[in-house]
Amino acid sequence: MLPLAAVMTVIIGLAGYCGWSSGYHVLGPQAAWIIPPPQPDSAKAQEDKRIYFETRKLAGSLRWQRAAFEANLSDSETVQLFLNRSRIQMTPGENKEFLLYLQKAQKLAYVAMKREKNIWHRRRPFIDYGGAVCTFNYEHFFTNWSYPSGHTVRAYTIALILSEMYPSRREILLKQAYEFAESRIICGMHWKSDIKGGEEFAYKLVRKIIR
Repeated sequence: MLPLAAVMTVIIGLAGYCGWSSGYHVLGPQAAWIIPPPQPDSAKAQEDKRIYFETRKLAGSLRWQRAAFEANLSDSETVQLFLNRSRIQMTPGENKEFLLYLQKAQKLAYVAMKREKNIWHRRRPFIDYGGAVCTFNYEHFFTNWSYPSGHTVRAYTIALILSEMYPSRREILLKQAYEFAESRIICGMHWKSDIKGGEEFAYKLVRKIIR
């Protein structure tokens, strides 16, 4: 049996051969909600690369384990995590209000996120440079682009909706969203600028559903 590293090398090679490339494709940037990812040779792209290699050093740490745990949470589990960490206890009426907002956001984000990723066609960092990852989802590897980060959109959307309902908890909720998004960098699934793109996307999304 081939070692995992060899298998990964073959898969990554095939992905590149089949046209996985960073750049601007399909619909064109004029259809985008958010600013473009950094150009490949830009200073911001180099900063993305530096942070990716720096965070590979966290492999096996407690922060790495937390990132791996958060990577596999469902939408409902993520919501519960935010409620627990921010010590929010919803009444039945508040829960109903929150779910209505969240369903609106999910419905809009489902279409808009797919479009956004297909505009930019940005590869994930471990595809370009290898290195340890704390989770590996084959479906996402083959079908889902890197920019913007969907997990980041989820985290900030939950945090921003809850912040509208519980303004006194806004600071802790946004801190949770930041740390949840940071986990995607630590896991090796995203560049730092993917996280910034996901944050921007979430703010625009929530503004559209909460007037």
